[in-house]
Amino acid sequence: MSGVKKRVILAMAFEDCGLGSFDFDITPEETASALRKLEAMLAEWRDGWGVDLGYAFSTTGQGLPEDDSGLPMAANGVVAQHLALRIKPGLGETLSPDVKAAMARSWAILLASYARVPSMTLRPGTPLGVRQGRRDINDLTPVIEGQTVVVQ
Repeated sequence: MSGVKKRVILAMAFEDCGLGSFDFDITPEETASALRKLEAMLAEWRDGWGVDLGYAFSTTGQGLPEDDSGLPMAANGVVAQHLALRIKPGLGETLSPDVKAAMARSWAILLASYARVPSMTLRPGTPLGVRQGRRDINDLTPVIEGQTVVVQ
């Protein structure tokens, strides 16, 4: 797997919550809870929004903070910001307007970059163009006359 460690994403989220990056500020229970919320959030994004970032979901239990995340570097910030949004109410506070504004901008960029576009078929009777879907091999083959190429 590639990407930063899940521990780094958690630390970024806790920093956005106003908790320092000091290990003694964050309890192991808070780390485990944040990791569960991270896994749930990214599963929701993948299954609900169609945003698959390549996150390495744990196959047994909730995983460990030392596991590779599998996230691309460009997605680390927005994932950490949205995780902070889910962590902060448990701490009895809300995020600052600056963090919320940055989060909205990065979410829009993330959706534009990683969202799956569902494939659709044309409805029956949809006009397909001039020839209505008929193709002949001679329609695409150029006819060479001297030095010029004439496409019929």
